Amino acid sequence: MKSFILVPLMTLGLAVSACGGDDRADNSVMAEEVETNGYTEYENERFDFLIGYPANRFTLRDAPQNNDGRVLDGPKGSTLRVFGTNNALGLTFDEQIARASDSLSEILTEDRGENSWYVEALDHEGQWVSLKIIHADPQRLVTARFTADDEADEALRETGRIAVRSLQLQNNA
Repeated sequence: MKSFILVPLMTLGLAVSACGGDDRADNSVMAEEVETNGYTEYENERFDFLIGYPANRFTLRDAPQNNDGRVLDGPKGSTLRVFGTNNALGLTFDEQIARASDSLSEILTEDRGENSWYVEALDHEGQWVSLKIIHADPQRLVTARFTADDEADEALRETGRIAVRSLQLQNNA
């Protein structure tokens, strides 16, 4: 089990959600939370990822039955959703990015790596979005998405950025 330490730059909140499915034979894996330097790590063994968030600002919703991720409710109606999905359609990473971009109306910041994509944008409903997608392997995608009202203050947006950017894989196997 890998662990990481987040240094909280802000002590504000956010939220996380789940969706998707997994066809792997072992569906008995569990997710756990570990407290680290004021931030809590949500760890998902089914899709082998973890993310940090300020537990004093977010309320973790109940886990979905399929254990693909979580939704956290944050201040001022903000949410953080983190989940894994399977690439059932066999899409390339570029095609997956294009699909995720469909929900965005204006991209403000974009950072593309070989196996990851981070964007800050406005969605079609006028919400401010911080989004990170990791292409774990050809069959597995992991996503973190923070959403807040477009009028959200910079401190709340920074909290979302920190949480979303903390998304990482535990195992690259």
